[in-house]
Amino acid sequence: SADAHCSQQLMLLQELRHEATLRIENEVQQTALAYELSHEEYKDLQVKCWDKFYAFCLEYHELVSKPFGLFKDPSTGMVCLLKKEALSFLQPVEVIDSLSLSTHFECEDPVLSRDTRAFLECVMMVRQQLDPEVLDRFVSDVEHHTDLRRLASELASAILARTDPDLHISDNLLMTLRDKMSVISDLAAVLDHLCRRLTPSRPQG
Repeated sequence: SADAHCSQQLMLLQELRHEATLRIENEVQQTALAYELSHEEYKDLQVKCWDKFYAFCLEYHELVSKPFGLFKDPSTGMVCLLKKEALSFLQPVEVIDSLSLSTHFECEDPVLSRDTRAFLECVMMVRQQLDPEVLDRFVSDVEHHTDLRRLASELASAILARTDPDLHISDNLLMTLRDKMSVISDLAAVLDHLCRRLTPSRPQG
């Protein structure tokens, strides 16, 4: 079970910690026996030995963490980064991030492309001001068709509450959002354009 596995891992970590402590203390004792050390010198020797051990741990971690290949699971499509003693699963980029970092949303109309980029920048700015819990709750509320006006009001309140200790941050954010939104000539066209880009194309037939 998961609990048994966690308990076993915890015991292994405790044993490893105990063994590492014994080895470091033995090295300190052996070095101290060869010299007559004062209390301060003995403490410095302990620090030196632990620093040496820590440097070895970092070197080993860098060695085993170095990736040497990629693997894609054919059944799930998940991509893994192969390492010497571990696997790292690559997380897909969020939709908004993907749109902002690519030219996928751009079109032949330069005004619509400009307006879309400005709108996405506003979305990114707002999202950066929100805690993950607030974002998760927002997504859940949207999926359950909660009133959008109320959701927008709650998001605004969350941003203002977070930046209240530094009112200039809130003022600057609102001013920047207002400036960016003011250049958008047709917000409805931008939303329609993004919906079309985000909706998978249906096969003809």
